[in-house]
Amino acid sequence: MKHLFLGLFLLPGIGTVSAQSVKLQPGTPFKTVTDIKVNTNLNFAGQDIETSTNAVTTALDTIKSVLADGYTYSATIKHIKGEVKVMGQDQTFDSDDQNLRNNPEMADLFKALNTPNNIEIKNGKMVAQSQKLDAIVKMGGSDDQAKYLLTLDPTNIKEGYSWTDSTLSDSSSKTVTNATVKQVTDQSVVVEIQANIALKETMNRNGMDIVQNLTGKAFATRTYNKTNGLLMNETSNVNLTGTMEMMGQSAPITSKGTIVTTIQ
Repeated sequence: MKHLFLGLFLLPGIGTVSAQSVKLQPGTPFKTVTDIKVNTNLNFAGQDIETSTNAVTTALDTIKSVLADGYTYSATIKHIKGEVKVMGQDQTFDSDDQNLRNNPEMADLFKALNTPNNIEIKNGKMVAQSQKLDAIVKMGGSDDQAKYLLTLDPTNIKEGYSWTDSTLSDSSSKTVTNATVKQVTDQSVVVEIQANIALKETMNRNGMDIVQNLTGKAFATRTYNKTNGLLMNETSNVNLTGTMEMMGQSAPITSKGTIVTTIQ
């Protein structure tokens, strides 16, 4: 059962702004470290199941090209480490452990390692990527690839400026985002995000299809480097409720998590 819940729950990314200009030049590298803590409660077949997931992912990123309406870059996950606690059992995972990487039950988690994910951003939204990431990796924020650069027009970088954006994924998941510039200094720009989320995701675990339908809210604070627009850090809190369908049954589920992203 513990393998079933490893990496089961997806926390969606929350939107960014419409692209106007990109200050970083092609070839610019940066490292992303994402720390996620999620607690999930599920009632399945009359049994209450609580799962606690802690995971840290480290990725190396490079700006590949800068276009009039956006940019492209590659993101390569170099390390994944964490722990899952479920039904009194603990399971740790570390991509540096070669034996664990050869475990077929962990294949979905580690398949993205050391493989560049080529990402295209247009008008502040991700429109294409070369990889489909596993749920626990996407929990780390890797599905919200457009957030890493603040592409707001310079005339709008002022306290109180706000905008609304929406994103519809190919799996019928929708996020409506309200963003506000809360603080501007000589060095940084602080943006607060409130997002309404409707998530529909189908996954396969050990040959079994699992469908989750969740709704909820996310609240995030992002701090950007004012000079080049690169994200410096983000703290995001997500609260989701809904159902999970598996083995012919529909189970109620609640999930709360905190994601901290740091650019180094």
